[in-house]
Amino acid sequence: MKKANYISAVIAALAVAGSIYAYDYYFDDVAHFGKYIYQFVFFGIGVLVLDYVRLRNRKK
Repeated sequence: MKKANYISAVIAALAVAGSIYAYDYYFDDVAHFGKYIYQFVFFGIGVLVLDYVRLRNRKK
């Protein structure tokens, strides 16, 4: 169970990092302020996903 939780956390972190990287790569013209908002939003989504995975694994 612990191993599955760890793997889920790694996958979620990679997804968030990949999204931020893709945004940086494809939308380089966007103002830095917009990038910070986007990164903050994706960081928040990543945290929510990790919380959900942790709670779901605790219920089992």
